[in-house]
Amino acid sequence: MSDLVFLAGVGAGFVGLGVAAWLRKRARDAAAVATGLAPADLAHLPESLQRTALWRLADGGFESGGLAGTVQRDGVAIEVTAFELETLRDRRGEWAYLPVAKPFWLDGRIRVVVFRLPRAFPHVLLKRTGPADQLPDRTAFERVINPAAGARVLLGQNEGVASELPATLRAAAVDVALPPAWRAYGDPAFAAILARDPLLPILADDGDPDQIIELLDDLVVVYHARSQRMRDLGDAGATPWSRMARYLVDDGLEVASAVARLT
Repeated sequence: MSDLVFLAGVGAGFVGLGVAAWLRKRARDAAAVATGLAPADLAHLPESLQRTALWRLADGGFESGGLAGTVQRDGVAIEVTAFELETLRDRRGEWAYLPVAKPFWLDGRIRVVVFRLPRAFPHVLLKRTGPADQLPDRTAFERVINPAAGARVLLGQNEGVASELPATLRAAAVDVALPPAWRAYGDPAFAAILARDPLLPILADDGDPDQIIELLDDLVVVYHARSQRMRDLGDAGATPWSRMARYLVDDGLEVASAVARLT
């Protein structure tokens, strides 16, 4: 009887994995229709993505829902890649904050869009004020649903850790005129170039907290450190990927197009 129970449990596990894979594929296909992009992996993205603050905060991770394509904006071909990221730190039961003048932390599950332009930029990170600026203290419930986090507490290890600061960013914020609630880190000369029309009105009109725009080499990376849009039902995955992907792509294209015009 015990053998039958074991085999039934194994079979149920495989069924669960199959259902989860089908649901992920269904969500990705819906996002592809919503954005006009095609299903893809991240193999085409350059190594420079790993030198962003995003990757230092995440410490790598597990991507899903990948989409890619090329969009023409104002005569510029912009390569677009969107994906969902479960950070490796979340798998380890920890969260990381960027050790800058006003630290911010990164959620364990985020959505990211990468835009590649025929340009080359110094490293600049633009951050909008939001809940991520308040470094968290996990509740008992959050530790229960993340066994790795609970294990860290039992072992006396810190859940929050300082990530490595990219060599191309500085801890101090750049003294540059940005719309209220925005701040900048990185190359001061390039930050001053960005702090002009047409990018400034776009930043001023965007009321979403915790939006991050990171520029490095030929990349414009857009994501939210902790986004209310993704937490309408109290869950980081509450907003369907199709709706969130379309929002991030449309919003990010305005930013990427403005950066292309400025540079």
